[in-house]
Amino acid sequence: MRKFVTLFVFLVISVAQLQAQPRSKRSIIRIQLSDNSPLMVSIDNRRYDKHGSSLTIGDLPAGRHTLEVYTYNAYRDKNGGYAKRLFSGTIRIQKGTATYYTVDARTGGIRFTTETLEDNYMGRDDDRYNDNDRDNRYRDRERYNDRNGMMLGQGDMNDLKARVDDRITDTDKLKLIQSVIETRSYNTDQVKVMMNWLSFESSRLDLAKWAYKGVFDRQNYWKLESEFTFSSSKDEFSDYIRKNK
Repeated sequence: MRKFVTLFVFLVISVAQLQAQPRSKRSIIRIQLSDNSPLMVSIDNRRYDKHGSSLTIGDLPAGRHTLEVYTYNAYRDKNGGYAKRLFSGTIRIQKGTATYYTVDARTGGIRFTTETLEDNYMGRDDDRYNDNDRDNRYRDRERYNDRNGMMLGQGDMNDLKARVDDRITDTDKLKLIQSVIETRSYNTDQVKVMMNWLSFESSRLDLAKWAYKGVFDRQNYWKLESEFTFSSSKDEFSDYIRKNK
């Protein structure tokens, strides 16, 4: 009997200690489509079969993860459905953060915002922090993100193109592009478009190498090799990508 009581007390103390540990080292992500349509998600080749308008995944370790996002359309008889991939890329998760991703349902572009998790944020289960509260906070972050522009959108690309056209030399054009996108997130297709704004291959190569550090779909970046005419440029580009993975 004494052994049983001792074991019970030990278990109670252990559970209490675990509950008392800070939860701020946990990380979560939330993913949704821009039109709030049903989606499917795969992270590190693990597929999540939930077909709601958003998906929240908790306890992710810090570091890089592969992310794939699909639109999901159910069959009329509701027995299954089919998925179409919208986004495939690498994301980086920091310890103790919540990151909110929105994938454009038309273009497949992605934008995100990140905040630090607090212990009471992670542990709160009462009605004061229900789904409506989370949705309201998410919309607030979206409006902030739209104003401050983490993801380079089509409107930004159009404005940048107009400004680039006003520059005469490739040197000035390249400096302008770099100054605008260095604090933004962009994809391989957008870099391809910007490369075509430059007249000389050497300038396009400089942009492609410089922009590699900020692109979020690095697994697609090798495709830019076809934008170069000379084999020397192709080789230099490929070598740069290989050395900076």
